[in-house]
Formats: sequence, structure tokens, C-alpha cells
Amino acid sequence: MALREVEAHPMRFRMRTEFGARQRVVRRFPYSIFYEVSPDGVTFVLAVAHQRRKPGYWEARR
Repeated sequence: MALREVEAHPMRFRMRTEFGARQRVVRRFPYSIFYEVSPDGVTFVLAVAHQRRKPGYWEARR
């Protein structure tokens, strides 16, 4: 469900300036989806990350 929302409305979720990516918080679980939107509108999911473990571990994936 959360991934579908990101795909359908990628600009809806806030930009996290400390990561340089947008973040969609998953309500029921302590996870966040971090993603980027290319200039031509393609959405790239960078990580589905636990909110309390190893913050920013996924940043090298860019």
C-alpha cells in the first residue's frame, strides 16, 4: 500500500534535506521508504529502512 502511494503521488511526501531524498513513513511498522524522483518522473526507491536502526546506512546506495 505505501509503495503504491509513493508511485501514484511521489511529490506528496516530504523531502528530508539531511538525506536528500523523500520519505514516506509506513504507519503500522517502524519503517520508512526513502526514494528519489528523476526529472522525467521515474521514482527510485533507495531503501525501506527501520526507523531506529543504523540511520542513514543506505545513503551509499545512490
